[in-house]
Amino acid sequence: MSIAQVAILVLGALLAVRLVMRPERLRISFPLAAAIAGVAWLFLLCASGQTVYGFVSWRALSAWLVVLALVALGSHLFAETPLRERFLQAFLWFALAVAVVALVQFYAPNGKMFWLFPYRYSDVLGPFQNRNNFAAFLELAVPIALWRALSGQGSRVLYLGVAAALAGAVVASGSRAGAVIVISELLLVLLVASGQGRLPRENAVRVAAWTFALSAVAVFVAGWELLWQRFQAGDLMVYRRQIWASTLEMIATRPLTGFGPGTFQTVYPAFATFDVGLVVNHAHNDWLEWAAEAGLPFAFLIAAVALWAVRPALRSIWGVGLLAVFAHALVDYPLARLGVAGWVWLFVGMLAAEDSASERGRLSP
Repeated sequence: MSIAQVAILVLGALLAVRLVMRPERLRISFPLAAAIAGVAWLFLLCASGQTVYGFVSWRALSAWLVVLALVALGSHLFAETPLRERFLQAFLWFALAVAVVALVQFYAPNGKMFWLFPYRYSDVLGPFQNRNNFAAFLELAVPIALWRALSGQGSRVLYLGVAAALAGAVVASGSRAGAVIVISELLLVLLVASGQGRLPRENAVRVAAWTFALSAVAVFVAGWELLWQRFQAGDLMVYRRQIWASTLEMIATRPLTGFGPGTFQTVYPAFATFDVGLVVNHAHNDWLEWAAEAGLPFAFLIAAVALWAVRPALRSIWGVGLLAVFAHALVDYPLARLGVAGWVWLFVGMLAAEDSASERGRLSP
């Protein structure tokens, strides 16, 4: 992960040098401005000693510098529509490959990631160490498949099949939030596409029928038993509710500055109300964790980015996956790890580039 972070930071630095040399190409979108402000806020917290654990806070700051670099790279490298669309299509096939490998590994486990690297759990899903992160990753890809199906640039049935296969993989993983969100994505995209005129009304019922029929087949093939068992397990919010209550107490204690970036695991035991012998490393709610660590101003800043993303995401169709992951972050922590968060923030930058291009197109005579 450190190698990946360094590579992203180097690319970001090269982009910064290029923009210094050619400042006329600099485009400050709202997400990029918010990322700059967020990093500045975290730096102030660390530099002023508003953290209970300096080492992890400075390390967390470096992770948010990676986020800043990704938003900038997405905004500037993918400003051209053809390149952006080719990248999104490549990501879609990559996500499908990850899903296939993950399910094969899931049903033929040996306690190792990719059958090579030892791991303490037997139900790993490809490179993902828990089912919710796997589901969040595929939530980004499902709307891209639907966008390709509705764009008329390829076989509609093929891309609907890809969307169905990805949805089936989410269901097979056993992620309850993921299953609900991915089904909601299918419905939302079809409704939005119909409202935008991308899907003529006479075709809407047929496309919806194909989508859900293929999804049902994918779910049957991939497997739904684990998800059903987990829905029957009783309290769906077991432990999460107690963790959230403790996190809210943390926020109330230091609402402005929080306890310092990256310090949740360090501080949480002082507010814990139960103990099952396991380490609580995250709040299982990224929004609460951001507020507890860096204060309400920082959480509101990210919330502003999420709200900004609603309009361009719905207009683009493919960006609906970002809204899905932001929603998933209400009940888990998909944005706490680079494996999902890196794609999310890169796509935020790409969405900003597409939105800017759309605005320029509307303003041009």
